[in-house]
Amino acid sequence: MPLVCHYGEIALKRGNRDFFEKKLIENIKLSLQKTDFEMEKIQRLPGRLIVRIKNEKNLTPPETQKIKETLANVFGLVNFSFAEECSQNIKTIKKTALEILKRKLKTENWPVSFQSRGLKFKVETKRSEKNFPLNSQEINEQVGDYLLKNFKVSYRQRNKKIGQMPIKVNLENPQLTVFIEIAGGKTFLYSEKLPGPGGLPVGVSGRAVSLISGGIDSPVASYLAMKRGLELVFAHFHSFPYTNQASIKKVEKLVETLKKFQTKAHLYLIPFANIQKEIFLKTLPSFRIILYRRMMLRLAEQIAQKENCQALLTGDNLGQVSSQTLNNLAVIEKAITLPLLRPLLCYDKEEIIEKAKEIKTYDISILPHDDCCTRFLPTHPSTKADPVKIAKMEEKLEINSLTKEALLKTEIIKIK
Repeated sequence: MPLVCHYGEIALKRGNRDFFEKKLIENIKLSLQKTDFEMEKIQRLPGRLIVRIKNEKNLTPPETQKIKETLANVFGLVNFSFAEECSQNIKTIKKTALEILKRKLKTENWPVSFQSRGLKFKVETKRSEKNFPLNSQEINEQVGDYLLKNFKVSYRQRNKKIGQMPIKVNLENPQLTVFIEIAGGKTFLYSEKLPGPGGLPVGVSGRAVSLISGGIDSPVASYLAMKRGLELVFAHFHSFPYTNQASIKKVEKLVETLKKFQTKAHLYLIPFANIQKEIFLKTLPSFRIILYRRMMLRLAEQIAQKENCQALLTGDNLGQVSSQTLNNLAVIEKAITLPLLRPLLCYDKEEIIEKAKEIKTYDISILPHDDCCTRFLPTHPSTKADPVKIAKMEEKLEINSLTKEALLKTEIIKIK
């Protein structure tokens, strides 16, 4: 039973489409391998990929479900389906469609009350091979007529036959659709389209370092960046041993959750306590958070250079806290030369929370932890930092030696 995988935006890439398709194929293959499935063959057809898994005819229902869950997280896929395959012969297509209809009804276990009212269905055909003797509408009509005349399924109650289920065409509001695709010298039929996450294949847009805290925002920002084709390396700043290990373990769980959207993930754990201490002792309290953030970006930029990344990424949200005013965001990002991406800049908090729940990071993010940025938090943080004053305060800090020391003590974890 091959998988028919459809992509969306990739089809618009024209001259670069080959590059995008190859990356999508690579990501599908690696994602399946992570869950102990091996791709036997893949066929590239216009607007779709035909994926064949080794021993696909012997897949158990739990294995099928595992494949569904895996492909639902592969960016670039709009939808995918387990399909029946047959020749490009209209008689064979009709018989295969009938078998799909019967099997679907048998596996769904619809109640007797529904079965007595009957089934509303439609047939939907896509014909990419124009040399087929019938056009899409003619195929719809002939297959639909065949199903109406040959669908004979009895419905039962307590193992007693009650009657025969009626069937009728409903193009506007069908309860079941038989999808037919004629492409690549074959015909593929299925009755269920499983949604993919859309977007672009991870890796086609380059690499970035994501500054991930234990909060709600940065995991969502990471998800949105991966959806646009960025492969991420994760960086977390901690104040251990002045704070406990809970924040580190929490971030590991968040990255493990996000890893399902890309095939691998490295997490840099960067000690920040000594840098905070220096800033606390040598600078004004109102600018403390701004200086923290500038140092974090400098450290992340060093990691980006090591990892061949072209940008940094944060969960900043305009106006949410004092460091995220427009003025302060501008002052903070001047500490680096790489582009700083902020996918959540104009999101409402409720929108971010809904997305966090959708991607399964919310319940982890709301667990209590010690955030390093809350250590030595000033009573009245500045909302409009003066870049000249910031530069003068940074002259009091040994920036090069502080960053070098932090990077030497940084731990790198490969998330499994």
